Amino acid sequence: DTIVIISDDPINPIKKIPFTVTVENYFVIIDNEDSENYFETGTWATSVAQAYGPSSRFAYIQSMPNGPTATFTFQLSKNGNYDIFEIIPQTENSANNAFYKVLIGTRVIDSLYLDQNEGSGNWKTIGRFYLPADSSISIKVIDSGESSSGPVIRADAFKVLLYEESPINVDEDNSVFVNEYELGQNYPNPFNPSTKIRFSIPSITLSSSSRVESREGGSKVQLKVYDVLGNEVATLVDEHKPAGMYEVDFNSHSDEGQNLSSGIYFYRLKAGSYVETKKMILLK
Repeated sequence: DTIVIISDDPINPIKKIPFTVTVENYFVIIDNEDSENYFETGTWATSVAQAYGPSSRFAYIQSMPNGPTATFTFQLSKNGNYDIFEIIPQTENSANNAFYKVLIGTRVIDSLYLDQNEGSGNWKTIGRFYLPADSSISIKVIDSGESSSGPVIRADAFKVLLYEESPINVDEDNSVFVNEYELGQNYPNPFNPSTKIRFSIPSITLSSSSRVESREGGSKVQLKVYDVLGNEVATLVDEHKPAGMYEVDFNSHSDEGQNLSSGIYFYRLKAGSYVETKKMILLK
């Protein structure tokens, strides 16, 4: 874009300043310097190595369970699917089998092992997760005693980046309800040979008088793929589905995909009175 400055300068009354910006989805970053959101157990120390912020933390790995842990906690303002990234200083002496947990409240939604030396010094993908708004979410970095080299486990910062906002809400009793129909954008897009498509069926159905008829919801669902001429090339779903969020795979090389050629395709969701169509690109 361009900023235009108009002044009373007799020689250059109009000055144009071009600029570019990079727009990123909603995100939060939790750093080890955030005293209200960062907690440790065991013996940790401040490292002179830096990746994000003025410092990072490290602890010596132990050959026993229940070793040092670092916990990053946060809350989000949007329900949705998020990509979680970690950054630690660039190093070759970190734990080769650090244990990670992702929790919503006290419920563990995923756990995994990572070599902290791989991709160090850069934002490294931990995974993609559905995370609710206004809930306590934690990421724990744990020395579980399973690293064979190191000698240290490290903690610095996590970035939680919104990939796709979701209509899901979480009640106080942790029951999950979907408020509306939604068809998500496939990912990856462009794709080759496969991609994932997410959709949601609401938990609450309304009568014509807008009164709640059912908390269970559910609907007859059709999810089909078409080429640019409108020809049907695949049926991914054709059945009654209870309320909830769903994810289906579409493979251009499968029997459903008929070994499709590169180009633009459309996928359409029909559920009750809801109809939505989105575009995707197969790029070989």
